[in-house]
Amino acid sequence: MQSTRLKLSFIIKKLTFNKMKKILFIFLFIFININVYSQWYLMNNLPIPFDSTLSDVYFVNSNTGWIVGDNGRIFMTVNGGTNWILKGSGTINSLYSIYFTNSQIGWIAGAGGTIVKTINGGTSWVSQSSGTTNSLYSICFINSLTGWIAAGKSIIKTSNAGTNWIMFYVGYTFNSIYFTDSQTGWGVGSEGTKYKTTDGGTDWMYQNESQMYNLSCVYFIDSQTGWIVGGDFGNHTGLIFKTVDGGTSWFNQTIASPLIDRLGAIRFKNSQTGWIIGDFGGYSGHIFKTVNGGNNWALQTSATFPAPCSIFMIDLQTGWAVGGSPIVVGGGTILKTTNGGGVFISKISSNIPNKYNLSQNFPNPFNPVTNINFDIPKNTYVKVKIFDILGKEIETLVNEKLNPGTYEVTFNASQYPSGVYFYRLQAGDYNECKKMILIK
Repeated sequence: MQSTRLKLSFIIKKLTFNKMKKILFIFLFIFININVYSQWYLMNNLPIPFDSTLSDVYFVNSNTGWIVGDNGRIFMTVNGGTNWILKGSGTINSLYSIYFTNSQIGWIAGAGGTIVKTINGGTSWVSQSSGTTNSLYSICFINSLTGWIAAGKSIIKTSNAGTNWIMFYVGYTFNSIYFTDSQTGWGVGSEGTKYKTTDGGTDWMYQNESQMYNLSCVYFIDSQTGWIVGGDFGNHTGLIFKTVDGGTSWFNQTIASPLIDRLGAIRFKNSQTGWIIGDFGGYSGHIFKTVNGGNNWALQTSATFPAPCSIFMIDLQTGWAVGGSPIVVGGGTILKTTNGGGVFISKISSNIPNKYNLSQNFPNPFNPVTNINFDIPKNTYVKVKIFDILGKEIETLVNEKLNPGTYEVTFNASQYPSGVYFYRLQAGDYNECKKMILIK
């Protein structure tokens, strides 16, 4: 009898222990999945509270960079954004644009004709005379001597590193300028303004108008290929225009997204890979990526942030985005990615599948890249996530609404060790998980 009681007590304790382990596992799984590893993660770790706008970001390598914003604030990092140091600018005017020609020499421009320059890597900044009280919104240099700044309805230019600035009246307010060499540049602004110069900014030639749209940013990768982004606020539409003939002609590119009022900034690292930031109403920020020259844009996994202002990619993997708005609590926001912001999803068939399906990845085993295909029979929100052997989520490959079709997404595991991993498709009520093996 005593033996039976002991056995029963042992069984009850074992069941209780197993139940506790199960509960603990469920708790850990939920905890891990709440604290996911997003493609863009928040880095709001400035040395002072900053609820105003962060306007621009610039890095000269993966560790050293600067962010500028309202009230003359300059923040510098030497460890990739882990820590920021507040630097004195000598002004309380808002700062809008920053540009470095090498690790030591850079300029910042802002309200009231403000220009400050550094020749010691941002350790200290000295004022330069712009010759105007107009707000200065966009800087571009092609070397340590020659640069331009958009100054209201004028352009100011220097050929001696900012010691002197010469003003050229344009007659149109440029929000953004970009030069590919000492003679060739473009400027864009409100009311669809697109202009080009071929004589270093002395004269500007009209390029076809984009109706009454507000154009925010222009960016070129060479003298022929470039993009412009902006917004049609009345129709809540973000706009992208691309040229492959130096701006003689422009054609629309589309972006599949939720409501977007404005696409605020665009950056490309080569002819195929680029990023755009946009927002709706100044409250909800989005980041998009293309890997085919802008033919398709994918919404990336990112934290919601207000009024995006600038994005900077030091290479295909590492970059930062900043934004903020005085109307949004929390204001100044910093995001960072170390994996290019995520992966690109491509639609490989428009035929409507009969049912949801998650295929086995190929190749499998793989090193370090593999493809994952899946079928979506109807419009639905889709998530594809990667987990390690412990059930910890390590990447989100897809997190967006998709139309019916067959899709392929690539998983690059170069930063992960050999082992067993799992990938899971969630679409509506459908949920399926499969195993894959990484061998290095």
